[in-house]
Amino acid sequence: MKKLVPLLLVASLAACSQKQEIACNGDDAKSVVTSMLKDGLVKQITSDFANANANVNTNIDGALIRATVEKIAISLGDVLTTKSDPNSTKKFCQSTLKLAVPADIVSNADATRSLLSLNGSHQAALQAGVEFDANAIKSSLDYSVQPTDDGKKIYASTEGNNAAVTFAATLVEQSLLKSALEKQKADQALQQQQQAIQAQQQQAEIAQAQAAEAQAELQKAQADIKTANDAINVVWNAGGKEWRQSLLPEQRLWLAKRENDCKIRALDSGAPDTVAFQANKLNCMVQMTNDRTQTLRASLQQNLGQ
Repeated sequence: MKKLVPLLLVASLAACSQKQEIACNGDDAKSVVTSMLKDGLVKQITSDFANANANVNTNIDGALIRATVEKIAISLGDVLTTKSDPNSTKKFCQSTLKLAVPADIVSNADATRSLLSLNGSHQAALQAGVEFDANAIKSSLDYSVQPTDDGKKIYASTEGNNAAVTFAATLVEQSLLKSALEKQKADQALQQQQQAIQAQQQQAEIAQAQAAEAQAELQKAQADIKTANDAINVVWNAGGKEWRQSLLPEQRLWLAKRENDCKIRALDSGAPDTVAFQANKLNCMVQMTNDRTQTLRASLQQNLGQ
């Protein structure tokens, strides 16, 4: 977190005091410091959301940020005056800063961290070197306070960044992100589901088209083998009895070879019970039948020429 900007607040001093002095441990001084820290938290969280990654919708209402920060109880304990100049009303102070974070903020922050695949907030605190126990964040805080000359107002400022305040801002930011992140995750899951359904539908349509194409190829192969068988039968029946008898053993061997060879070739396209197998087997048989028809026709012509 960036250094919190010193905040000017009006605080009433004791009416009986005739000096414009203030104590580090005074209620007015501590009230100004804690209010300053809360305002600083609001400004930092608002700035972080304004510059957040666009991957998550971070349109968080400013009033919600303020209301969430107001739930955090900030207190200063074990206050010490580290420097005091008799010629100046400014006091330099050190205290134990405690930020008591409500359980719902911590649980929502942990839910967000889980959605982002991050360790829990207590583990994150250990890694950041921040004391975080029973939902209370603690650290040392250096600050200064000084009243105005008329004693009606108090200026306060902190020294440098504070790990506890930074961690508290992170918890609030992650807590406020929970709803937006859950919605994003739900939207993504729905989108993925719709894409999966669409992909399944496309695959089903492709499979249906492929099945129709394969069936058409099978029907063509069935028609082609009928034509090829009719053609070879015409040639076979055109020959005389003696010619057919002389070729019958060879023809039987060829029929067996056609069946076996085409079955083996068709296995490359799938199982015997598939349309692709049947179509490829028939196409193979058509080719072999046409070749055999040419061979028989040549033999018949030679026989008739004798």
